[in-house]
Amino acid sequence: MGTSSTDIKSTLKSLDFGVVAGAGLDIKKFSLDVRYTMGLSKLDNTGAGLELKNGVFGAMLGYSFL
Repeated sequence: MGTSSTDIKSTLKSLDFGVVAGAGLDIKKFSLDVRYTMGLSKLDNTGAGLELKNGVFGAMLGYSFL
């Protein structure tokens, strides 16, 4: 089974701006945090008019030792 790779750096813009929304909860020594980041910039650098945008969901679970 072979593998191949394609360099797509020239087809995407390297800078993106976005908006972050999230919430956090602390209960005793535990922390929970969830966030969503919505990219505002169109990332297509080819001129084809594609609607490529970033969207990232993140979650964090923590424990405080102190």
